[in-house]
Amino acid sequence: AYVSPFSVRQLLAMKDVWLIALGSGGIYIVLVGVLSQMVPRMMDMGYSQGQAITNLSIAAFIGVPGAYAWGWLGQKFGSRKAVMGYAAWWGAAVLMNMIPANSLTLWISLIMIGVSFGGATNLTTSIVADKFPRGSFVKAFGLIQPIQGVIRSCAYAILAFGLTHLGGYVGAYALLVAIAAVNIALFWLADPTPVSEETA
Repeated sequence: AYVSPFSVRQLLAMKDVWLIALGSGGIYIVLVGVLSQMVPRMMDMGYSQGQAITNLSIAAFIGVPGAYAWGWLGQKFGSRKAVMGYAAWWGAAVLMNMIPANSLTLWISLIMIGVSFGGATNLTTSIVADKFPRGSFVKAFGLIQPIQGVIRSCAYAILAFGLTHLGGYVGAYALLVAIAAVNIALFWLADPTPVSEETA
């Protein structure tokens, strides 16, 4: 069986491991933050619970072709550029959702969010695969994913802070937009050049 030449210590010393892990975790903070509050947010805007759940279901169906679209963009432009675009797309979707009592921007936001549902796993995995050769991918991803998970688990605390101290949904979503901007910066700083196993 193939054994990666990189040790855990070597991987942890790589700047790109941390940039990718932090950026990927941030992607999931935005996704979890929006998804977990989608129904309560729409009810806050005057929709019934049944209609809000229906709208969420519609967005989820849109996510099926969306997953293929993000995969295609990753293949065409590279996973780093695609995941930066993905983070920007999320930021724009959340901004649209912040506009109060506007059905048009709400539906634009729902479509954008739906398109985004399937892209997170594709892109946050493929950027690791682009950076690390197939043999080292398993070890690198096995290190990056737990870091990503720890960061993702902060989503609820961030939402709670925004909802409690920053004026409700607008404040909470403003935090998510800021996190989306940080995600773009983190992936922009990451070097997409594959690592050479010969230098390990």
